[in-house]
Amino acid sequence: MPGLKAPPRRLLIVVGMVLATTTVTGCVTAPTFPSFPSLYLPPVERPGSFSNLESPSVRISGHFYRPAGHARFAAVILLHGGSGLHEYVLAWARWLPTAGYAALAVDSLGSRAPGQRSMWEGGRGVSVSEQAADAYGAMAYLRTLPFIDPDRIALMGFSLGGGAALLPWTRSVAQP
Repeated sequence: MPGLKAPPRRLLIVVGMVLATTTVTGCVTAPTFPSFPSLYLPPVERPGSFSNLESPSVRISGHFYRPAGHARFAAVILLHGGSGLHEYVLAWARWLPTAGYAALAVDSLGSRAPGQRSMWEGGRGVSVSEQAADAYGAMAYLRTLPFIDPDRIALMGFSLGGGAALLPWTRSVAQP
């Protein structure tokens, strides 16, 4: 139409981002922050393998997100790298519910060494075995939730957490 100017490109981008954010957040519930026990892993029967965990009674915290609705959802447990629970892991945890999955980002480092930003910073770090035990604890916790399908729980790890995600396939461990 004569006399009408097209809106500035910047305005269109901002409006698009607001609409996208509204759409995404409209189908995800508010996050919760559960606490659950890290589950002790029994010793492996072959030499050269990981040893028992130092503290089988540690309580682990996490950030939990789920899709809105009343269905039974598949879930993904996210394990951080050696530098702790950072925004990129939480971004995945917030995105997964938009794809129909519940997500639990486990804070292995912050639960054991509050205030320590990295396992290399000094003080107490987190071993791969401990993160694997935390994953089992997270799985046991998720299985107690009525809106989680207990047969559809996946594990996703970043860096050190990726090693922890592979650990159950390298040793014989009883599943909770």
